[in-house]
Amino acid sequence: MTNRRPPLESMERHNPVPPNVEFVPREGGLQQILAHDHDRADGSRRGTPRHRIAVAAAAAVVLVAGVAAAGALIVDSPRETTQSEPPSATFTLPPLDPGQAVFPPSAGSVPMLHFVAYSRPVSSADLLRHIAAQAERQPPAPGSGAYEYVKSRNWFLSSARTTDGTILDQGWTAEIEREQWRDETGAGRLDSLEDGVQQSLILHPDVFPRPRLDADTRSVSELRSRLLAAGSGRTAQQWFDEYKDTWTSQIVSAELQAAYLGVLADQPGIDVLGAVTDRAGRAGIAVATQAGDRKTVLIFDEATGALLGYEEIATGVGATEFPVPLPSTVSYISWIAEGYVPSVGDRI
Repeated sequence: MTNRRPPLESMERHNPVPPNVEFVPREGGLQQILAHDHDRADGSRRGTPRHRIAVAAAAAVVLVAGVAAAGALIVDSPRETTQSEPPSATFTLPPLDPGQAVFPPSAGSVPMLHFVAYSRPVSSADLLRHIAAQAERQPPAPGSGAYEYVKSRNWFLSSARTTDGTILDQGWTAEIEREQWRDETGAGRLDSLEDGVQQSLILHPDVFPRPRLDADTRSVSELRSRLLAAGSGRTAQQWFDEYKDTWTSQIVSAELQAAYLGVLADQPGIDVLGAVTDRAGRAGIAVATQAGDRKTVLIFDEATGALLGYEEIATGVGATEFPVPLPSTVSYISWIAEGYVPSVGDRI
């Protein structure tokens, strides 16, 4: 079942900026930040891949989408984090540049997050390695039991099509709340709630296999080696999507999180967008990569290394199958809770 509320009305409910606050965007500021491709401390620039990459749909949720795949919003910290842990002494972010703040209008386009650039270029490699060190210090996910429990919320702009690709309807939004329980074999259940209708899918290991790189090790260096072996030849965009899919399908251990971030730190074509307040009103740091007419954004908590958000932004007409204001956020995903529980149906 689909939710046909206008996209603006649906998205405005998740806009972190109060509706009565008026901001005046700097002319050309949003385009400058979204087009920003310098991530080296010396200010040099590097090219960005310009090929199209298909967006992966959320696991076990079959939907016909004009802009596929769910993106993300964090409603609460998925796990307990170490308190009062100072950032790494070898990495310090420069001051923000208020002149680079971009506040899109509250009407006429899908509300976007507001990225604020730093006063000088920040190396994405240095930032991601710093966040990886923070992530590695975090405690395990809460709870105990045989099942991993992951709850997420997904939103995306979509269209309805016939089997031959003819578009029947466009511009409606889909909001899906997912709860997943899986044991170490991959068996479990996936519940999805869309527009008040709940569906359940029994997960069988032979149908929905669950390969886990961290099943038998907590060595960050070993996990990094396994990631690189499995992902040889991936682009930055493909690493972003694989990373997002891992967070959606399992509890990501502190060591696996650190390994992923270490791999991302070595990828070309990743830029630091700046500071941002995510859709739950939490402070974060955003990095992005561009593929064709689509920019994909990851938002992190600098202090804990936690992934706070995954967003997809259409920056050109080729990003969607129907017209949207440019640039526009077209999808996000939210990890609400995660932890270990004794049985299917239990929650954290």
